Amino acid sequence: MRQQTKQEALWRFGGYIFLLTITALMIIPIYWMIVAATIPQSEFFSWPPRLIPGLHYFENFQALQENVDFVRSIGNSLVIAVSYTVLSLILCSMAGFAFAKYEFRFKEPLFYFIQQRWSFRSSCSSFRCSC
Repeated sequence: MRQQTKQEALWRFGGYIFLLTITALMIIPIYWMIVAATIPQSEFFSWPPRLIPGLHYFENFQALQENVDFVRSIGNSLVIAVSYTVLSLILCSMAGFAFAKYEFRFKEPLFYFIQQRWSFRSSCSSFRCSC
């Protein structure tokens, strides 16, 4: 087993710090969502913000059920997600079969175009704005 040089150790340490920072940035919104779901509405916009979850989860969930048809919203989302997934599986399977089995004009450029669209779509969806 070889020894790490000082430079390799510093790069590894910097990489771990970077990964921990990214992980914290991704966990903070989830934690805030949990905190916001458990505090009363009057404390939601208070300053300094409350960072510890409260005890009002069931009251807030009951108010959500009374004001919004939450179960229907979840059902609508489920219908859209399942139909999109099934349609995507069918169409992508047919396209994959065509690319694997058939030779046709512009096969390679078309494949690269589709591949780039997948890459671009996934990178853009991670920065989607709710404006």
